[in-house]
Amino acid sequence: MHTQTITFPSGNDTCHGTLRIPDSNQRGAAVILAHGFGGTADCDSLIDAAEQFCRHGLVSFAFDYRTFGRSGGEPRQNISVAMQREDYHAALACLRSLELVEPDRIGLWGTSFSGGHTLFVAQEDGRIAAAVAQVPALDLVRSSKQIHDHRTADETARMQAIPSSELVKLVIDQPGDVAVFMSEHSVDFRTVEAKNAKTWVNGVLSESLTSGDLAENDPNTKIDDVTIPTLVQVARHDELNSTPGSLDFAGRFDTITVRSYDCDHFGIYASPHKDHALRDSAAFFVEHLQGQLA
Repeated sequence: MHTQTITFPSGNDTCHGTLRIPDSNQRGAAVILAHGFGGTADCDSLIDAAEQFCRHGLVSFAFDYRTFGRSGGEPRQNISVAMQREDYHAALACLRSLELVEPDRIGLWGTSFSGGHTLFVAQEDGRIAAAVAQVPALDLVRSSKQIHDHRTADETARMQAIPSSELVKLVIDQPGDVAVFMSEHSVDFRTVEAKNAKTWVNGVLSESLTSGDLAENDPNTKIDDVTIPTLVQVARHDELNSTPGSLDFAGRFDTITVRSYDCDHFGIYASPHKDHALRDSAAFFVEHLQGQLA
């Protein structure tokens, strides 16, 4: 495969992405990949997935949302559901403008918080051929409770006292820290998922957590139909996003296929579970993207 840096406009800023192209590529299928809550496109999960899909003959395009990684936008580390969806649609427009991509043979892959985005963007776009949501929060109410339950009342109060213009740590760096994710395995965000990510920052803007915007990314309350083939990958011991919530949501739709893995939330980013999940994702995209091109 070979890679290209691609920039594209979104809103008043510029997003940054990396295009991976199979050496044997002719005009064909592609997958867009987006990072999770507070992640970046150079986190191992996106790189590993993008390379896996490319080895299966799919053009892959992993990008940073605005205010994260190499993309523009201020204030930095600001999580906005509306902005991220706009960025996803802008990435789609960019990819469809390329000669090497068949515009109606594009799949979406999102991990964690972006797993919800894949369902919403596919619904809004109307031309997506398939989607994969990996360890997603498909029931945001139950997922938020799980995340909250890992903090004491005092830790939650300390986190909420951080000024809106400052960053809240995503995971703890040392004893005594407060962070968004404080489960036993959450430190793996830093030591496994973002280990090699040069642009990753351990923090999100405090205002992102209190604006109320995050609730817009709740498929359980805001999506009534899933019309395209969708693979939902759940971790059986997910301590962040509610696996029962995701299974309940997925069970409502015949178009959703579920695969489960015997790991926690961040365990899906490390072998052997990572290898199984990526093989399943690649096979799903090959079936629903390349199969339609044959």
